[in-house]
Amino acid sequence: MPRPTLLCALLRAALVLPSLSVGGCAAEVTEIVVVVESDLAVPAQLDEIVVSVEGPQGIPRGARASLVGPSAARLPVTVGLRPASGGGIGVTIKAIGRHDGVDRVEAQVRTSFVVGRRLLVRMVLRESCIGVPCADLETCLDGVCADASIDPSTLPSFTGPLGVDMGPTDLGAPEPSDGGDAGDASVT
Repeated sequence: MPRPTLLCALLRAALVLPSLSVGGCAAEVTEIVVVVESDLAVPAQLDEIVVSVEGPQGIPRGARASLVGPSAARLPVTVGLRPASGGGIGVTIKAIGRHDGVDRVEAQVRTSFVVGRRLLVRMVLRESCIGVPCADLETCLDGVCADASIDPSTLPSFTGPLGVDMGPTDLGAPEPSDGGDAGDASVT
């Protein structure tokens, strides 16, 4: 049965980020590892997670991980993001929990890469945040809206593997349905 890194496989096929890539495992890399968890019951309250990442060009890209079915991902879902050129690039990361195709809950983080560090960003899709609308620069934490910005110097380092190494793939052109500029993104 696939591990949470199934989302990495989905990102391999679907995620095209200008100036960003999705990474597998590497020793000295600049990376943000996003771990999405939830206290919602699968499949009664949650059957899909969508992770969307917006880089400096302002073009959001994302992928979906189904939590039901024969090839279902299991929680937590893990995604590695890597800038194509150095650090200091700001990103907005959104995790959306869906049930029957309807967005139920969302978490958002705004942070930046730090050169030479693998940073860990934990995002929790909480039942207490269902139906709690937050402003653009905010996220829901335990039923209350709060600032979504996280100073990257306060993030812990990620030291574990993402799981199966998907290997690098150059995505020098946008997806056919996308129409956006893919820049020099790659997916691993």
